Amino acid sequence: GRAPAARGRKLAAASGEGAGGGESASPRTAAADSSDGASGGDGATSEGEARRRAARDDAREALRSSSEYVWRMPSERIEALVGKARGDDDEDDGPSASATINEGKADPTGSLSIGAFNSWASMPVDTQPDFFSARADREAERAAERAAREAERAEIEAAAIAAKEELRRRSDAEYADLKSTLDRGALVCAGGGAAYLFLAYGPDAAASYGVGAALGIAYWGELVREVDALDGQNSPPPEPAPAQAGLPERAAWAVRRLRGAFQRGLLQRRILLPAAVAPVWALWNAVEPGEVHLGLPLLWVGFFAYKIGIVYWAYTEEVAPTWAGAERGGGIDFKRLGYSAWIALGVVAFYLAFGPDSQGP
Repeated sequence: GRAPAARGRKLAAASGEGAGGGESASPRTAAADSSDGASGGDGATSEGEARRRAARDDAREALRSSSEYVWRMPSERIEALVGKARGDDDEDDGPSASATINEGKADPTGSLSIGAFNSWASMPVDTQPDFFSARADREAERAAERAAREAERAEIEAAAIAAKEELRRRSDAEYADLKSTLDRGALVCAGGGAAYLFLAYGPDAAASYGVGAALGIAYWGELVREVDALDGQNSPPPEPAPAQAGLPERAAWAVRRLRGAFQRGLLQRRILLPAAVAPVWALWNAVEPGEVHLGLPLLWVGFFAYKIGIVYWAYTEEVAPTWAGAERGGGIDFKRLGYSAWIALGVVAFYLAFGPDSQGP
């Protein structure tokens, strides 16, 4: 870069000496010559700097586009490099700065080539490196696991629904069998008791027992219908009762119990049947005072005749297997039996012991 500038200065000096014999060179001409020489030197310097910059850019591009960086490059960049290597791009962008795939190394001739780029880099991005293959395998495994879990959950739910339906069917069959057994027991106790009293004590006792038994069977039918109307699902928990203002905790508990008993028992339609026993007795005796006389104790005994069937069923279920040795049980279930059965038996015993016809017909 310095030789052209030196030659320019020598040429300017020689022209100045030649002009000294005649007329001296003008300062403008000398300045122009010197400026031409300087501009020529600067042009040569900038051209060399451009070559070095282009070489650095080519080396940087070669390193950036080597095989270990290809999978990080965007698809647009890969397509552009492939197009330049194949000559698809007709535009002349000046010095080529395309990269090579040969681990960032240039060819022995000094030019950059695409190397093995066309062999695999033009394939779809998802199948180029092992990274994408491993990720696809993981996604496939997760999808298979999710599908297996969903299938297992569906199978378990189907089995649970089938077991629930089978249990419901068996429970309904057992409940229907129990209802038929208790209904037969109530009818047998009502009819058998009325027939026995008619033969033993006459028509008055039989009529009293029969009317009471009819009211009791009607009460039993209403109770069964109420039970059938209940939902088989688990009932929701009761809402918390509001605190009673001005009452201690024990008194508030008693008030809540009385209110619940009143709402569950006294406000039912079946309660009208036991309440009608005394009015029926009084009305019957007032209308027909001379022929058949109804006795109030026998009316109540007949009303609780359906309980005798319940007592017999509880005996056959709890006591008889224990005494027979078929299975070891805990005796009579008093909660299942209820206090009303013992009340009915007590009323029967009281009437037989102290009734008006206790000495015989």
